[in-house]
Amino acid sequence: MKGRCALALVVSAAVAAVLLLMGGAASRPAGASPPPPKPSPRVDADGDRVFDALEEQLQEAGESKAVPAIVVLEGGLDGGRLARLRQQAGDFPVSFQFPSASAFAARLTRGQAQALARSGLVAHIEPDLPMTATLDTAAYWTGVQRARQDLGLSGAGVNIAVLDSGINPNHPDLAGKVVHWRDFITGSSTPHDGCSVRHGTHVASIAAGTGAASQGRYAGVAPGAGLVVLKVLTETTVNGQSFCSTTTSIVNAAIQWAIDNRAAYNIRVMNLSLGTAGGVCNVDNTHSTARLVNEAVAAGIVVVVAAGNSGPGPCTVASPGVAARAITVGAMADPDSRPPLSFGCGIAPPGGFYLACFSSRGPTLDSLVKPDVLAPGVYIAAAYGGFDDPSSQWYPATYVSYSGTSMATPFVAGVVALMLQANPGLSPDQVKALVTGTALDWGPPGPDNDYGAGILRAYEAIKAARGSGGAAGIVMPNHVAMQGSLPAGSGGTDCTQSTSFVEYNLYITDASLPLAATLIITNWSGSVDVDLCLFDRTGARIAISDSTTRQETIGLLSPTGSPYRLRVLTYPGSAPATYMLDLSLGGTGSPPGLYMALDAPAQGATVKEPFRIAGWALDLSSSSGPGIDYVHVWAYPAQADGTVVGPARFLGAAQLGLSRPDVGSIYGSRFDNSGYSLDASGLPSGHWRLIVYARSSVSGQVSERHRVIYVPPMAMYVDVPTWGSQARQPLRVAGWALDQAAASGAGIDYVHVWAYPSTAEGVAIGPPRFLGAAQLGLSRPDVGNVYGRQYDSAGFNLSASGLPSGYWRLIVYARSAISGQVIEQHRLVHIPPMAMYVDMPAWGQVVKQPFQVAGWALDQGAASSPAIDYVHVWAYPAQADGAVTGPPRFLGAAQLGGYRPDVGNVYGRQYDRSGFSLSATGLPTGHWRLIVYARSAISGQVIEQHRLVYIPPMAMHVDIPAQGARVGRPFAVAGWALDRAAASGVGIEYVHVWAYPARADGVVTGPPQFVGAAQLGGSRPDVGAVYGSQFNSSGFNLNSGDVPGTGYWLLIVYAKSAISGQVIEQHRLVQVMS
Repeated sequence: MKGRCALALVVSAAVAAVLLLMGGAASRPAGASPPPPKPSPRVDADGDRVFDALEEQLQEAGESKAVPAIVVLEGGLDGGRLARLRQQAGDFPVSFQFPSASAFAARLTRGQAQALARSGLVAHIEPDLPMTATLDTAAYWTGVQRARQDLGLSGAGVNIAVLDSGINPNHPDLAGKVVHWRDFITGSSTPHDGCSVRHGTHVASIAAGTGAASQGRYAGVAPGAGLVVLKVLTETTVNGQSFCSTTTSIVNAAIQWAIDNRAAYNIRVMNLSLGTAGGVCNVDNTHSTARLVNEAVAAGIVVVVAAGNSGPGPCTVASPGVAARAITVGAMADPDSRPPLSFGCGIAPPGGFYLACFSSRGPTLDSLVKPDVLAPGVYIAAAYGGFDDPSSQWYPATYVSYSGTSMATPFVAGVVALMLQANPGLSPDQVKALVTGTALDWGPPGPDNDYGAGILRAYEAIKAARGSGGAAGIVMPNHVAMQGSLPAGSGGTDCTQSTSFVEYNLYITDASLPLAATLIITNWSGSVDVDLCLFDRTGARIAISDSTTRQETIGLLSPTGSPYRLRVLTYPGSAPATYMLDLSLGGTGSPPGLYMALDAPAQGATVKEPFRIAGWALDLSSSSGPGIDYVHVWAYPAQADGTVVGPARFLGAAQLGLSRPDVGSIYGSRFDNSGYSLDASGLPSGHWRLIVYARSSVSGQVSERHRVIYVPPMAMYVDVPTWGSQARQPLRVAGWALDQAAASGAGIDYVHVWAYPSTAEGVAIGPPRFLGAAQLGLSRPDVGNVYGRQYDSAGFNLSASGLPSGYWRLIVYARSAISGQVIEQHRLVHIPPMAMYVDMPAWGQVVKQPFQVAGWALDQGAASSPAIDYVHVWAYPAQADGAVTGPPRFLGAAQLGGYRPDVGNVYGRQYDRSGFSLSATGLPTGHWRLIVYARSAISGQVIEQHRLVYIPPMAMHVDIPAQGARVGRPFAVAGWALDRAAASGVGIEYVHVWAYPARADGVVTGPPQFVGAAQLGGSRPDVGAVYGSQFNSSGFNLNSGDVPGTGYWLLIVYAKSAISGQVIEQHRLVQVMS
C-alpha cells in the first residue's frame, strides 16, 4: 500500500498540475526599520552572515562568477551606505532596493559576498530563492454567502493586491475589476495572465470575481472588491516541463511597491499564493520576503499568505508563509460533493470537513505556530483565464477546479475584504485576531501546527468585525477531537486482519451531513505507519486510507449506514504510534460513543495462569463517571492466527473504577477512573481468542476488543537426537517434558516415541513403527532452574533400535497426567547402515579387457564385519553420455573381504575388510554403463553405484591409395587394422577390398566388384608405437588390385574382428587410368 505530497494544483477532473514560481522585490517608503532578527543556525550554521544555501551556490560558481543574492542590512538602506558597501566589496549591480526590509537585491561573487558579510553593515546575505504557486459550496459552509446576504456586504471600497501570474481582464467575472496593473516581469502595460494554467486569474476570481458567467453561482468571496494586479510570475520551461516561476527579488519588489503605493491605490489586503520551494525548516523571519511581509502589515496592509503544499510533514511552511504577522492559510475540504482526488500524500475523499493532506505544517524554523487558519482549498471552482484562448488546456471552459493552499489563501483575502468593508477602522493585527479567534478549533485545544486556530468561520469573523447584528451561523457538522496510542503493528496486512487497533463507534443523527475523519500521527517517522478503515452497520468495509505519510483521511458523502466503526490500526511492522483524530459528522452535540482499550495482555502473548486482563472503557455521553455497566471477558479456543475453533468459556467480570489519569487527561477528568482489571485462570494449554465486552450504562451500547494469547501448561524438548542428525543403532532419544498445571511433580503420564519412514526433508512416506515408552523421572535441574524446582525430575530417556537404513521422522509424544493433553516434538534422523564406493574404473575411462572393477561396501547396521552378502557387476550398452541403449550383461560376482584399512579409518576397524574386486572381460567395443550392486547381509537392502567405460577394440586406416588419387592397372591397397580387444596379436580375421563404379563426386552408379583379400601381418611399428607393441604386425597389403574398366571407382575396405565379428570400413574414391 503505501509519498510525500508535492506542490499540486488539481485541475478539473482530478488532473494534477504543478506550478513552480520564484519570488521577488521592489521599493519602500523611507523610515527606520527594526533590527533584523538573528538568523537561525539551521540556515547559517557557521554564523558568517552568508546563508549556507548561498554559500553552496557561490562555491559551485567559482571565484569570478556572480550569483543573485539579497543583502539585508543592520540599519536602514540609503545611497550613502550602499556606496560604502561598494567601496569595501567592489562594484556590483543592484536590481532592486527594499527600504522596508533594509535590503537590496544584487549579483555578487564569492569574494564580494564575504567582504560584505565582514563590513559591519550587513545582518546577513541570503540566496534569491525560488518560489512556488502553492466555489460555491465552500462559500456556503464558511458562512460567506450568509454574510453577504444578511449583512449586505460585498467588499466594496476595499482593494486587494494580488501578486501572481497576472489576470485575464476579459473574463466576464473580472470585467472592470482591475484598479491598477503592473508587470514586474516584462513591464507590459496590457493586463494578461502569463502562465498556462492561468493561476493568477483563478486566484483573483476566488477573492473578488463577480460570478457573472455563472449567474452568481461561482462568485468570489468579495465580488465588490477591487483588484490591484501585480504580475510577478511567468512561464518557464525546464527539461521540457513548463513552470510558472520568478525570483525572490521580483516578489520582494512587488511587495515593496505595494507598501509604497498603499494609499494611492487603497490597498488594504495583499494576497500571496506563492512561496519558496518546499523544504523542511529552511526559512524563518530573517528571510527578506518574510521581513517585507511583516513591514507591509506594519504599514496597514492585511497580508494573506499560502502555507504551501508540502504537507503533511512537520516544519514544511515556506516563506513568506513563515512571516509572523501574516495570516498564513492552510487548506481544508468543505463538506460537499466532489470527485475523489489523488495526491502524492494520499486520497482526498469525496465529502466532509478535513485537513488536506498536502497542506504545509508548522512549526517554523523560529518556532512559530503556523498555519494561522484553514480555508477551503480542495477542488475550488473559479474563473479560468484561458476561456478565450483556443490553445489553452481547458478551452473553452469558463471555470475550472483547482486544489491547493493557493486557492485557500484568496478565500481568506476575500473574507478580510468583507470584514474591512464592515469595519474600515480595523488594523491588520485586529483582523488576524478576529479571523483566528472565531475559527472552529480542530486538533488539540488551541492553535497547533497542523490546523492553526482551526477552520475559517467567515460569518462569525465578519460579525465580530462589525461588532453587532447578524443571525446564527451556519449549522456545521459536529466536530469531535480525540487522541490515542497504538502498539506496534501486528496481524495481517488487511485492516480486517490487524490485531493492533483501536475502534471508535460513530452514531449518525443527521445523514444529510457528510462524515469525515482526519488522523495525524503525532510521533510520525519513517518507522510509524497508521491506517484508517471505516465499517458500516453490517460490518462491511466501506472506506480505507492507507498511505505511508503522516496523515490519513476518510470521508463519506452520505453516511446512511450508521452506526459505523472507525478502526485505527498500526500496519504490520510499524513502530508504536500516537495520534490525533478529528471527526466531522452529522448530529447535535458529541456523538454518543463507547470507547475502550485493552492494554494487557498484548497480542500474541504467552501467559501463565492466572494472567491479568486490563484496560479502560468509557462512554463520552456520560455526564459523570466512565458510564460503564460492566466489562465481561470470554475466551474462545482458537488457532494461532486467532480463528475461533470452539465454544467460548466465560472468564469473569472485570473490576471497574480503577484509576486511569492518563485516559482522563485525553477525554476529560470525569474519566480518571475508567480502568478495569480481571485476573483469569483455568484455560487449558493452547491458543485462545479473548473477547472483552464493555457495556455502556448510558446507552446500553456494547463494544469489544480482541486478543489472541497462548496458554502453555505443557512444555517439552527433545535434546537428542538433533534434527537432521546421523544416528547409529541403538539410538538414544532423550529430553524433558512437564505440565505447568501440575500441583507437584512433572505431571507427565507417558512419553512415547514413534518413527515414520520419511524423505530427507522429513516428509513421512510410510506407516510408523513404535519404538517404545521412555523412562521418566530423570534428573534435570537445568529445567527446574527455568520452570521451578518441582520440575527437577522432568527428564526422559529411551534407547531404540531396529530401524532400517534411511531417513526417519521421530515423533515424541508427551501426555499430561492432569488434563490428558498430548504435545509432541519431531526430530529427523538418518540411519546409514550401508555405504559403498567404486574406486575403479573411473567414470568415462577407456579400458582394456580384462579390466578391474574394485572398491568397498559396508553395512553400518552390522554388529561386526562389513556384513555384505554380495557385490554383483552388470554392464549395459550405452551412449557416450551414459544413456542405456540395450539389455545388460552380467559380468560376475566380485570377490569380497579385500583389505581396506583406509575405510576402517573412517567407519571403524570392523570395516577394514570391506574391499571387493572383479576382473571383467567379454564386452564388445563401445560405451558401457557398469552398475555395481551391493546387498546387505542384514536387511537385504541393495545399494548401487554406476560407472561409464569405453572399450575401443577396433581401429584401421587406408594409407594408399589417397582419396581422389589417379591409379593405374593393377593398383595397390595398403594400410593397417587392429582389434584392441585381442588378448594377443592384432585380432583381425580379414581385410577385404570392394570397388563400386562411381561419378567424380563419389556417387555410386553400379554394382560392386570384389577386388580381393589383403595380405595381413605386415610390419607396422609406427602403429605399435601408438597402440602398443602387440600391434607391430597390424599392416595389410593388396598389390594386384584391378577393376573392369577405367574411370572413377569407390573403393571400400572392410576389416573384420576375429574376436567379436565386428566389421569396420574405410572409403577411397580413385580415378583408374588405362
